Amino acid sequence: MCRLSTEDVRPAAKDGKVKAVLQTLLSLKAPVDESEAFSAFDRALSKNPDPHMTTRILRGLAKKRALGVIILAMSWYAKNKYELNHYHYIAVVSACTNAGAWTKAFDFFTAMGEQNIELDTIAFNTTTSASAKAGNWGKALQLFTESAQRKVEPNEISFNATISACEKGGEWENALNILSFQAQSKVASDAIAFCAATSACEKGSEWEKSLWIFYVVAQHKLESDPFSFSAAISACKKGGGWQKALHVFREMAKIQVQLDTITSNAAISACGTEGRWHRALEVFNILSQIKVQLDTMTSSAAISACEKSGEWEKALHVFRDLAQSEVEFTTIAYNAAISACEKGSEWEKALQLSSVMEQ
Repeated sequence: MCRLSTEDVRPAAKDGKVKAVLQTLLSLKAPVDESEAFSAFDRALSKNPDPHMTTRILRGLAKKRALGVIILAMSWYAKNKYELNHYHYIAVVSACTNAGAWTKAFDFFTAMGEQNIELDTIAFNTTTSASAKAGNWGKALQLFTESAQRKVEPNEISFNATISACEKGGEWENALNILSFQAQSKVASDAIAFCAATSACEKGSEWEKSLWIFYVVAQHKLESDPFSFSAAISACKKGGGWQKALHVFREMAKIQVQLDTITSNAAISACGTEGRWHRALEVFNILSQIKVQLDTMTSSAAISACEKSGEWEKALHVFRDLAQSEVEFTTIAYNAAISACEKGSEWEKALQLSSVMEQ
């Protein structure tokens, strides 16, 4: 096997060469024919290419998301028996990850092992990220296990990517197992890990587990992420735990975590579903006070909470407040307000709203 030349090339000349090669390779029109591509490679690439230049060429193709050309380039290097190194493969695996081609990423990762190229933390993380993006939690866990067997030291990215893969697959137990393993390691958990684990529990309707993560974050005074809170509130809503959902919301306001409409709507809906209209309005009033941008879902959730409890006056009060803030009403919001009036035998107001809705 012939080794790539390491001869010194002046930076300016090297830059010009890399640009020229990239221009030639990127000019190939999709779908790229292999024979045509190989001819272009023969013309553009040196018979003894500098390994640093090869890395830059592969990274340049990756930035342009020219995955087809990259794969053909790797075939060309293999055909000409060039010895590619760790950096070359990482560039290619990263390109596959960014393109969403996780199977290709795994193929090149496997090729690294077969050619006795070091499989380090970066190699495992890049391939795991590809699996996470594809929602392939099984492959992500396989890679995490293999890295441990090879005694490759994990870092934040290792844990975040694996937990995120489990979250996308709804594998809350595996997500918590990885989070627990991280707690025993020297790697500190960050907002991404907690958010993904909380979301995994929310998808699995494990609201108590979501709250456990929430309390861990609060007790250790870790950096809070609004998405983690949103997932915890949504989990409580699914489990009928309106009191817990309201508690999480109050904590968010207390420690000044940025409140968004998704979190707020989930809190209002959790209270409204259980007939706690006054608690739903508490959330609504907090949002009004801190001037959070309200949306159509906020209006529907708040009015529906009042309607379910027959509080037609409160429903109309919310309706008028939202009308002044120029929030666009949905049919659901109108119907909830009309239904509240009907339950209170306020037929005239119900008809007025019905008339406005039809305009």
